[in-house]
Amino acid sequence: MKRIVIVGGGVTGLSAAFFLRARARVTLLEAGPRLGGVVATERADGFLVEGGPEGFPAGAGELRALCRRLGLEIATARGSRRYVWCGGRARRLSWRDGLLSWKGRFRAALDLVLPSGPSAGDESVGAYLRRRMGDEVFERVAGPVLSGIYLASPDDLSLRSVFPGLFRGGGRASRSLLFGWRRVGEQFGPRLTLRFGMYALVEGLRSSLGDVEIRLRARVDGIEPSWKVHVSGEILEADAVILALPAPRAAEAVRRFSPALAGLLSGLRSVSCATVALGFPRRPPVPATSLFFAPPGGNPLAALTFPSEKFEGRAPEGCWLVRAFLRGAPPGAARLVREELRRLFGVLEEPVLERAYLWPEGRPVHEVGHRDRLREIERLLPPGLHLAGASYGGVSLEECLRDARRAADRAAGAGPGDGGET
Repeated sequence: MKRIVIVGGGVTGLSAAFFLRARARVTLLEAGPRLGGVVATERADGFLVEGGPEGFPAGAGELRALCRRLGLEIATARGSRRYVWCGGRARRLSWRDGLLSWKGRFRAALDLVLPSGPSAGDESVGAYLRRRMGDEVFERVAGPVLSGIYLASPDDLSLRSVFPGLFRGGGRASRSLLFGWRRVGEQFGPRLTLRFGMYALVEGLRSSLGDVEIRLRARVDGIEPSWKVHVSGEILEADAVILALPAPRAAEAVRRFSPALAGLLSGLRSVSCATVALGFPRRPPVPATSLFFAPPGGNPLAALTFPSEKFEGRAPEGCWLVRAFLRGAPPGAARLVREELRRLFGVLEEPVLERAYLWPEGRPVHEVGHRDRLREIERLLPPGLHLAGASYGGVSLEECLRDARRAADRAAGAGPGDGGET
C-alpha cells in the first residue's frame, strides 16, 4: 500500500485524505493548531457565526452527496433578496426596481442578437460582460456582485476559469450570455448550509478518516524528490505528496528542488481579506439577504450578508446578524465596519456580538490566462507530486472537493475506489 503525505489541513486536504483513506497509508500535516483552513464556525451568545464560507449553492452536487454520506444535516435558505449599493442607496437586484434605465435594459437585451465575438484565448470577465451586456449592467449589477463574491475586479478575473460552463465544445464561448447562463447559474442559485454550521463538514471529514495520521502544528520546511518531506526536524518518506496549500505556500515548499516551479506558483495571485460579524438587537436596516458594493471607490466593503435573514438559527429571537467582507485585512476591521454601518444606514447601536476573522492571502484570484499558467505548472510537476486547492481549480468548496478527488486519484495511481465515491 502506498504511503502518501498530504500537506494542508483545510477542506481540500481533508477531502483528499477521505478519498485515499482506504487506498493508502496517509499522513496529513497541518501547520496551524486547527483543521479546516478558512472554514470556521463559532457559537456565542445565541449567535452562530461563520468566519469563512456560510453555505454553498444547491447545484453543488458532489458536496451535497458528501454531506449526506457524512450524516450532516443540510438546511435551505429561507429566501434570497439580493441588493446592490447604487446611487447612494440599496436597490433590489431586479430588472423592474429602477436599478437599470430603459437604455441599459435595451442594451442588455442585445446580447440575444449580437455575434459571438472573439473566441481565441482567454479574456477578462469584465471585458466579456461589457461586450455582451453593456456598461450599465456591468457597473450597476455584474461589477458589484462579482467583486463582492471574488474580492477582485472582474477586469482581472479569467472568464474561462470563473465561468467554464459558458464554453461549449471546441472552446467557443456561448453566443449569448443569457442563454449560456443556464449552464453556470448554479453558482448563484438557491443557497444551502449545514444546520449546525459549516465547520460540521470539517468535523465530519475528520471523524471519517479512520487510520489516517493527522499532525497539527506540523510546519513543512520543504520537500524533495522522491519523496522526502521535511517537517519539524523530521523527514517523512512517501511515494507521493499532495500539496493542498495556497499557491504562495506551495511555492515555498518546492523552492528547494525546483526554483522554476516555485516561480510559477508564486505568480498565482492571492489577496488578503477579512470577515467581520456583528450582532445587533431589533431588525436589520435593509430587507436583504446580501448587499454588494461596486469596487472599491473608497468603500472598504465588498459585500454584506445577513445570515439571520437567510438561515434559521443564526441569531437569537429579536436580533440580527450581519457579516461584512472586506478587501484586505486591515487592523481595526470591526471598528471600520461599525463606522460604515453608521454612515450608510444610521446604525447607532453598539453590537452585542463582534467577531473579526483576518485571512492574509486568503482569497485566490484566477487572473486572465490562469489555465495557461496551470498547464505550465503541470508540465514542471515531477511524478508523485500533486497540487490541489482553491489556487488551482476553483475557489468554491465544490471545486476544492473536485480538485481533492483528482489529486487523490492521481496520487493513488488508479481510478477511484470506494474512498473516491461520494
